[in-house]
Amino acid sequence: LEDCEPDLIRLAPVLLQKAPRIIAKISPMADIQHTLQLLPQTTGVHVVSVKNECKELLFILERTTALVDPLITCVNLTNESTESFSFTLADERDTAAGMAVGIGRFLYEPNASLLKAGAFKCVADRMGVAKLQVSSHLYTSNNMVELFPGRKFAVQEVYPFTGKLAKELHKSVPKANITVRNFPLSVQELRKRTKIAEGGDVYIFATTNANGDKLLVRCSKLA
Repeated sequence: LEDCEPDLIRLAPVLLQKAPRIIAKISPMADIQHTLQLLPQTTGVHVVSVKNECKELLFILERTTALVDPLITCVNLTNESTESFSFTLADERDTAAGMAVGIGRFLYEPNASLLKAGAFKCVADRMGVAKLQVSSHLYTSNNMVELFPGRKFAVQEVYPFTGKLAKELHKSVPKANITVRNFPLSVQELRKRTKIAEGGDVYIFATTNANGDKLLVRCSKLA
C-alpha cells in the first residue's frame, strides 16, 4: 500500500485478516510516533534517506495479538556507502545521553533518517559521543568515530557568537557552508549579519551548548 494513510488506518485490521503482513509506504512528512498510535499493528518501521534526504517511511504491519515495540531502522543511502541504525522508542526513552562540557576535536551531525526518527539519545550512547545540548542534535568527541551515521567534521575553531564577531568574521571566513541547529537566527539571517558568502570548503555550525551559550563552530568536512 502506498501513500494512503486514511484508508490504511481504516482497512488495516480487515486486510490483516487476509494477509499476515502488510508493507505500507507512508509520506516522509508523516509523524512517526503519531502514525504508530494510529496503526497499533505495526511491528517495524524503515526510515529511508537517499544522500541525506528523507524519501520514504515504510511501516510493516503484522497479524499479531502481542504488544510490540516496533524496531525502527534508519537507512541512509549514498554513492559510497549505506548507513544503518536501529532502535526502539523504549531504547530512546530509557537512554540517558551525556551532555558535552565543551566541544571536542570532532563534530557530528546525524543523517536525515536519524533526525526524522528521533534517535537522539540512542546514537550518542552507542557511538560514544556527547550531545552539545538537549535540543541542538549535534554531537562531539575527542576521538574520531568513523562509524557515526551522519556527517563528520574536524573542529578548527569555536567562536562565542557576539555582535562584534558577526561584523568581523567575514574578514577571516569570506565563504562558508552554514548550518543552524538550535540557534535564534536562520541561515539567511546569519549570512546577512555576517556577510559570509555561500560555498567553499569551510563549514560553520551555529548552535547552542549545554550552558545556553550561542556558538559558531568552524569545521572542515571529513571524507
